Amino acid sequence: MNNNELLQAMSQMMDEKFGGRFDAIDRRFEAMDKRFEEMEERFNKRFNDIEERFEKRFDDIEERFEKRFDDIEERFDKRCMRIERKMDDLWEEKVTISRNLSTMNAKLDLQVIPRLNMLTENYLPAAQKFSAAADNIYEMQQDIQGLKNIVAENVCDYIKDKK
Repeated sequence: MNNNELLQAMSQMMDEKFGGRFDAIDRRFEAMDKRFEEMEERFNKRFNDIEERFEKRFDDIEERFEKRFDDIEERFDKRCMRIERKMDDLWEEKVTISRNLSTMNAKLDLQVIPRLNMLTENYLPAAQKFSAAADNIYEMQQDIQGLKNIVAENVCDYIKDKK
């Protein structure tokens, strides 16, 4: 007898001796396997439900954060653009002011200062004469006022005497 024949003979003897008992054990193992499969199915279903809920919540949270970040980014971009426009406007104003200042300096150097020098040379002596004459005119006005007062008093005395 070879090994295969020996194994078959032993298997047959075991089946004859324990045949009914193995069937009951096999049925119990099958029932347990079925129960484990049901439990695994319920566990997988519950796990999948939980996973779907978490996925949905995380997707909602991610969507809200993305929306908020997009809003923040958009506001930031708008503010940056406004600042850049203001900076451009300020630069243009600076350039304009620089040009105007250069033009004013040139006009001062070429037109105003020479004219002021000419006025100073020509009219300053005349102004000094007029200033001195103004003092004399003031004194003359004081004298005239005094004379008017004296004449008025004398005229009043003359009219009183004539009456």
